[in-house]
Amino acid sequence: MYPEDWLTLANFKLVRTFPRLQCKLASDFGRHLANIVITTKSKPCEVCGKKCLTKCLICGKLMCTMDKRKWNGARCALLFHSEEFFGLARSDYQTVHGKEVSAWKPPNQQTIERNERRIKHFQNAINAEESLGESNE
Repeated sequence: MYPEDWLTLANFKLVRTFPRLQCKLASDFGRHLANIVITTKSKPCEVCGKKCLTKCLICGKLMCTMDKRKWNGARCALLFHSEEFFGLARSDYQTVHGKEVSAWKPPNQQTIERNERRIKHFQNAINAEESLGESNE
């Protein structure tokens, strides 16, 4: 049994329609990256939990793009916008799990990998459904 059992195929399909997970191509993520701005008030990053000042205006969430004023490749921004990270972000803790954000802890690598495997199952199921739909037409 996965600790992510709250994450169902039905709610994953729904969330795929939201701007956060509309980054199927590099150009899609590039649009989000181009809309990351520096804010005046630091808050915890959606991915790593460290205080940061950069915010994706499309998603309305803060995420790191730098470590100690040096570009870090936008690792947190990239993870936040990937389907495989859905359910692990700080704001997901409340909206998906229904728990207090103050109790959220950044996921470790093992948790991220386990979540990626679960999301891959959902992606495969969706692809299979789409293939069946196309063959019935």
